[in-house]
Amino acid sequence: MSGFLTPFAVAARWAVPLAGVRPGRAVALPVAAAGLLVVLVLLARAWRGNGRAPPLGPRPLPEG
Repeated sequence: MSGFLTPFAVAARWAVPLAGVRPGRAVALPVAAAGLLVVLVLLARAWRGNGRAPPLGPRPLPEG
């Protein structure tokens, strides 16, 4: 998967089942907080991995 698609896939993996949990359940808040933390870490890694590419230098033209 692409670097930025992974966090969205992970978010869907925990958020969709969590949507069916009643808001008053004690498990909802810790699961949502842990899932958000994981997604933010994955987004930061994707941003760092894709954001700092060195600029392309001039390339020699082919003969002819």
